[in-house]
Amino acid sequence: MESNRKRILGLFLVLIGLLFLVNNLGYLPPIPHYLWSWPMILVLVGLFNLLTGNIRSAVILILVGGFFLLNLHAGFELRTYWPVILVVIGLVYIFRNRVIAPSKSTESSFDDINIFGGSEKRFVSDPLKSGRITNIFGGSDIDLSESKPIEGATIEVFTMFGGCDITVPNNWQLEIDTVAVFGGFSDKRKTITTTGPRVVIKGVMIFGGGDLKSH
Repeated sequence: MESNRKRILGLFLVLIGLLFLVNNLGYLPPIPHYLWSWPMILVLVGLFNLLTGNIRSAVILILVGGFFLLNLHAGFELRTYWPVILVVIGLVYIFRNRVIAPSKSTESSFDDINIFGGSEKRFVSDPLKSGRITNIFGGSDIDLSESKPIEGATIEVFTMFGGCDITVPNNWQLEIDTVAVFGGFSDKRKTITTTGPRVVIKGVMIFGGGDLKSH
């Protein structure tokens, strides 16, 4: 299912790229100019993530894309309204436990959010069922080396203009299913064995990336 999602997103991006190319060559009829701008790409990718169930990254992409669309094409002056970004970030931090991460306090999951900042944390969960890492203009260093995941545990990663390092044991059987736009995600563990549980790492990297490491 996840591999199909990746193929669909790839096809989606190919179609967008072709439409932009045909428009730049002048072969399309007049279409509102705001449809041919980079913020619209963020909105479209956000809508795709919304349809495929990745709610957090979808909301972030749509909000960021919409903000810059207003700035570029609707007389919305960024120099006047940029404090709205700070207000939104503040609200995220205030309500994150109730809205974004209702299960953060449990022992079986974790949620790490960094916006214009960074973190270095160790999570020890037994069992570990799920986790979420979000970095927007920020970064994180997450140590999961002492956690014991259940079979099929899922870790969701969203990075925009940032990055993350995740330290995991060498024996985890990792299934990496991330989508990168001008970014990447790689497994840099020193040695790898396949005797441990299967853990799925999925997410979106936009102008950012992540690395898997081991001690």
